Amino acid sequence: MTPSKSSNKAVLKWSLRLLSGVFVVALLLLQRGTVERLLQTLSNTPFWVFGAAVAFYLLGQALCAWKWQLLLRARGFNFSLWRCCSIYLSGMFANLWLPTNIGGDALRVSQLARDSQIGTSDAFASVLIDRLTGFAALILLAFVGLLSSGAARGQWPLVAISLVLLCVVTGALFLLPRVKHPKVKRVGEAITAYAKHRTDLAIALLLSLIFQVSQVALNFGLARALGLPVSPLEMGWIGPLLSLSGLLPLGIGGLGTREVAAVALLGRFGVERGEAVAWSLLWQATVWGASLPGLFFLKGGHDASVDRTS
Repeated sequence: MTPSKSSNKAVLKWSLRLLSGVFVVALLLLQRGTVERLLQTLSNTPFWVFGAAVAFYLLGQALCAWKWQLLLRARGFNFSLWRCCSIYLSGMFANLWLPTNIGGDALRVSQLARDSQIGTSDAFASVLIDRLTGFAALILLAFVGLLSSGAARGQWPLVAISLVLLCVVTGALFLLPRVKHPKVKRVGEAITAYAKHRTDLAIALLLSLIFQVSQVALNFGLARALGLPVSPLEMGWIGPLLSLSGLLPLGIGGLGTREVAAVALLGRFGVERGEAVAWSLLWQATVWGASLPGLFFLKGGHDASVDRTS
């Protein structure tokens, strides 16, 4: 496939995903009075709330970048926190804004492998372990939230499926070194090498839990700003379930799937559809806004070096 055809295909795919998310949101707003309620809810929210939410979310991304830095150092690669943050944000921007065949995680891998002495296999392993610790923390928090709230009945299937998926993926990682293909085997060996760094993995999981708790706090803060009757305990399981729903391959950045889940979950607390969609869209705007600094890092780039230590 020629580069132009590949680019056109990527643009088409991105556009279809965006339109599908917008279409789902539009369907949610068809109910009479929903649009009016949404606009009223958003209009009553001070603009500083959005700015504060973006700043808070960026702090969370800095925490994730720090976790990634620690994972890299566990394997002997020394990157500055600034460099990790810049790559993290550029990957986030690419995921949301760029209609390319290269996703945000693939961009992180390519930037590490291109700009430093780290190999592609080690770069890929660090990104994958970073993602897996985050996914594990998300599922763990969802379980804790569900166990602490009797109102969470009926929400177990999504968490159970995610847990099974996590176990399957984790188990498959340890089988990669047995694959005869040289490149696949090298990636598998790089991943399984992290098994020797249990303390670092435990710290990474702890940092992931802190990040997920911060996202629950952010969700609750936005809900409180909109006047939604949801307690912190209830948000403790609603937030993780919304994040899990956002992993479904529909829309961009969970657009559409998150709004459907928000309407379903918040409806049991008497939250009207328009209010639930307004809350979810405010979250979406926060994430998309927080990703914009990634454009600077993506365009400007940085000269990076890495020292391999013993």
